[in-house]
Amino acid sequence: MVWYKAWKPKQLLQWLDEFSPTAGFFVAGDCIFAYNIYDFIVNRYNAKASLYLTDDYILPRKKETALEKLRREAIIRAVKESLEWTSEFFTVSEVMREEYRSFLNKESSVIVNMTEPLRDDSVRTDGSAINIIYAGSLYYGRDMVIRSVAEAVEKYNSSGLSDKKVHINVYSNSQISESQSSGLFINQYIHNKGSLGKKELVKELNRSDILLFAESFDDIYIEKTKLSLSTKIPEYLSLHKPILAVGPACVGSMQYLKGVSMCVNDKADIYLSLCKLLDSQRLQAELSDKAAAKYSEMNNKEALQAMFAEKVLTSV
Repeated sequence: MVWYKAWKPKQLLQWLDEFSPTAGFFVAGDCIFAYNIYDFIVNRYNAKASLYLTDDYILPRKKETALEKLRREAIIRAVKESLEWTSEFFTVSEVMREEYRSFLNKESSVIVNMTEPLRDDSVRTDGSAINIIYAGSLYYGRDMVIRSVAEAVEKYNSSGLSDKKVHINVYSNSQISESQSSGLFINQYIHNKGSLGKKELVKELNRSDILLFAESFDDIYIEKTKLSLSTKIPEYLSLHKPILAVGPACVGSMQYLKGVSMCVNDKADIYLSLCKLLDSQRLQAELSDKAAAKYSEMNNKEALQAMFAEKVLTSV
């Protein structure tokens, strides 16, 4: 209510009038007032309108309060109303594109974040141990999946299958409570490395032997991540290293990594899959090459930028 009129000051209108925008690109979310701003601007200037959804806020949830349901329905109305005059609709994954084509009766184009390659051939692994690295958030139940991998690592190290010990290094900006820390860092082979700046993190990623990607198997978290595509994926692929991806097959990120990583879609298979990956240098090399090829495919920068510019900027 406070923001109902306040977001439309004279300074904003004067700034817009100075150049009369011909295109508007809206990264939509769950803030309903933002749809009102988007709708006002593109209609005031008859600008070509483009809307991009990167996370799911609209599909039905199995467990939600009456208030949460009302809010979700309000977001659905806002999305549908905006799409009525939106020329170009973008989604972040093939799973989202298919789901929204049915749910919203609207076709979309898939676009994903591009990242510069992070591989640095001057940084080498030390070879004294096998280092698995996880870099990312610990929300949405990912911490419990990483814990399961840590349990499998401890079992592997105790089996005598290798002279080298396997370690998991966790780098995350997530705030970790004491109870969460004790539940995640359960043995001597998983280490809390905290957060690092980008340059330092890139060095650690290049020093690693295997990259770990995790999504929760719990239904409540699957609903939140099913249609998304993690921004971590292009970074991992660019490093030209084997990826151990653990999570349900229905999640968009896991589908994207299928065929280019060691995908584990059942918690019961973590240990055997880990052993298979660790015990085969050939498999590690094959997956590294497939990851690099996938990165090259998804990061054809010139072609993707040209397509994007044509869709967003070309007049209707």
